[in-house]
Amino acid sequence: MTCEIYDIGDRPTLKATFYDDSNPRVLANPVAITFKLKAPDDTVTTETEIAATNPSVGVWLWPSPVTLNAPGTWKMQATATGGLTTAGVIEFKVRKSDF
Repeated sequence: MTCEIYDIGDRPTLKATFYDDSNPRVLANPVAITFKLKAPDDTVTTETEIAATNPSVGVWLWPSPVTLNAPGTWKMQATATGGLTTAGVIEFKVRKSDF
């Protein structure tokens, strides 16, 4: 598994793809989504899909609600309601910029 690396000041985007639990080959939009961002100090920011975009059925893009401001390991997660499964979790490292 490769780990993405971002610089302080970046704002990554989480891509969450949702599938119907009864038929895992079928993409589906959830009734509600909860997005979470966990900083290296274990602070968690939670949002609903208000800031997210839905470019196609079952696919949601959520930009980080904050600019990354500390080095270390960060995590972003999307969870849904209504019998759906998602693979929308990323873990990434943040470092000081070289510039």
